[in-house]
Amino acid sequence: MKTLKSFQHLKDLTVVDETEATIGYIENIFVDKNGLTVGLRIDLEGMFLPDCILPISARFICKDDEFIISKTDLVSFAVQAEKHTQIDEKNGIIGRRIIDQDGELKGIVEDVYFSSNLDRLEMIEFTEGWFSDLKEGRKYLSYKDVIQDGKDTLQIVRGGTCGEMPKLSK
Repeated sequence: MKTLKSFQHLKDLTVVDETEATIGYIENIFVDKNGLTVGLRIDLEGMFLPDCILPISARFICKDDEFIISKTDLVSFAVQAEKHTQIDEKNGIIGRRIIDQDGELKGIVEDVYFSSNLDRLEMIEFTEGWFSDLKEGRKYLSYKDVIQDGKDTLQIVRGGTCGEMPKLSK
């Protein structure tokens, strides 16, 4: 069974190098329109240091409490900034409205889940509202079942929602 990694868990995870020296923190994750991960935005520790990107092709180790990388794999933030979507930003995926094929609002994206090696977006967690969250819990949707419909919505194109995180097989 695959283990999915929540963006909310990954965000602000400490990034260290091979010597265990702190480099910074995971600030965001870049994905393309198909949900494939492009890279991780790293907020470098220290004043006035620009953010960098760790390409997903770089080697890394993701532990529960830290993310180990090689500093030499970091690239300039400006290279990816305009080309891809960030998970948590003004026009990111978190906070987007989810609509069905009839245009009816189903909920708002609260979190997303990545594959165990972080190479793709797998699941969306969304809320139908505070009362519904208390009564029934949040809902989940496979990222493969939605398309980006404008800058602020995701449209369900197939499948449906479920009330619990689906089990994924290897």
